[in-house]
Amino acid sequence: MDASKIFEGFDRKVVCLVGAGGKKTTMYALSQSLPGTVALSSTTHMYHYDSKYVNRLISVKNQDYLAFKGPGKVHAFYGEKIHKERVSGLNEEVLRNIWNSGNYDTMIIKADGARARLIKAPGVGEPLIPSFANYVIPIFSIKVVGRKLDSSIAHRIDQLSRVMKIEPGEVIQDKHVISLMTSEAGFLKHAEGKQIIPIINMVDSKVDEQVALRIAEKALALTDRFQSIILGAMNKGLIKKVVLRK
Repeated sequence: MDASKIFEGFDRKVVCLVGAGGKKTTMYALSQSLPGTVALSSTTHMYHYDSKYVNRLISVKNQDYLAFKGPGKVHAFYGEKIHKERVSGLNEEVLRNIWNSGNYDTMIIKADGARARLIKAPGVGEPLIPSFANYVIPIFSIKVVGRKLDSSIAHRIDQLSRVMKIEPGEVIQDKHVISLMTSEAGFLKHAEGKQIIPIINMVDSKVDEQVALRIAEKALALTDRFQSIILGAMNKGLIKKVVLRK
């Protein structure tokens, strides 16, 4: 995957990942593909970083965290350990300090949580997107289309029901995810002034691609807040297609 083709206009960039259905896999895929040094972090609680993709784990409890310029391309910053598998996110001041250190060409921030579900709508106060971010990448999994809206696949069902205009237990159709993608209470929330590049993720088959392409084209026709949508299988580091506004 050549992720550098996704981002244009910023030599150094701060990218926020929101939504559900592959934020962590997208974070790792981007960190491996983008040129230069990469800082990873989060504004919310998350599972600890995978050492397979991260060269250095840095706790911000150490006051020397800004001075570290050690080896390796990808460094991950975290707050308190909540328990063995999870760590807390960082506030905007700390994230800005890391970015302003000048040690990194790209910062990738996980800006909300989804409890490992495939689709979500942001709750009150979500997503936590730092003001200095350049890009917002909202994500959902194409696997939700054709399935019932329930807690096995969705986070914040009540909010999703309102945003997607669907009742819990109903089958999710194209029009429902398009509503999420184009809503100020969905993919566009807290993204004012940022470049938005949605990803329809888990596009693993030709059928998935056909459905995702249909959704992407309709969403692009309904809003001018984003100019392109990526169809991907980010767990494999694959961009299947970039759909542009016609």
